[in-house]
Amino acid sequence: MENNLTILLVEDDEAECQAMSNYIESTTDVKLVGITKDSMQALEYFSSYQPDVIVLDLELHNGKGDGLSFLENMAQQKIDHKPFILVTTNNNSQIIHNQARKFGADFIIPKYKENYSAQNSVQFLRALKQSIQRSNKSNSVRSVSYNTPHTPQKPQEKMEKRLFSEFNHIGISPKMKGRKYLTNAVQILLEDPTSKVCFIIANKYSKTEASVSRAMQNAINNAWSSCNMDNLTKYYTAHIRSDKCVPTYMEFIHYYADKIKTDL
Repeated sequence: MENNLTILLVEDDEAECQAMSNYIESTTDVKLVGITKDSMQALEYFSSYQPDVIVLDLELHNGKGDGLSFLENMAQQKIDHKPFILVTTNNNSQIIHNQARKFGADFIIPKYKENYSAQNSVQFLRALKQSIQRSNKSNSVRSVSYNTPHTPQKPQEKMEKRLFSEFNHIGISPKMKGRKYLTNAVQILLEDPTSKVCFIIANKYSKTEASVSRAMQNAINNAWSSCNMDNLTKYYTAHIRSDKCVPTYMEFIHYYADKIKTDL
């Protein structure tokens, strides 16, 4: 059926996933485009499927990451399509709920309430279907209008958006200090290939060159030790010369500088 309400489910409870999936299959106006219990993979699914709605569990104890970090990552992305975000959670902390709203959650349904069920959550979304899709369409129109040939997106913005997406794919967390330095390093190489990357970044942030290089390498090492190997081999295709099977920060930034220069 055309004009289905499309939903991405980010949930680590198998029974909950099955219940929601079963109910959605019984409807004629809702489509489940993906299920994941990995907050980083959820960003990939969002980018690929552009769902109308994201149903998000905040505590992915049996998965990877958590709902708050997903919301934070979403908030930092410059996206054209803003989905309706429905949080479902067993966490009853108002501090956590307020933080979720701050990061962009549209509505929170507590799982610990007696009348909670996966079916009720979807029924709630179905009742809002026209409003959600109308809002999404309006956001898309504004985005297209903004990015007309008369007001093109700046190359710097395109570069930052691309790097944000690339680093998310391989699991480099925005919370890591080295990620900011890696982004700066790639941008420096794109503007002017130089071997003084750490020197430039250290001066910019009033740090030592050693601390900058260490932070970048730590961010890379963390990604290679925690990210799904399929994602790494899919999104990082350069040959790794190191015996540790982890790229050095110089190999890493040169790879992404070359990749982005070719693509953009």
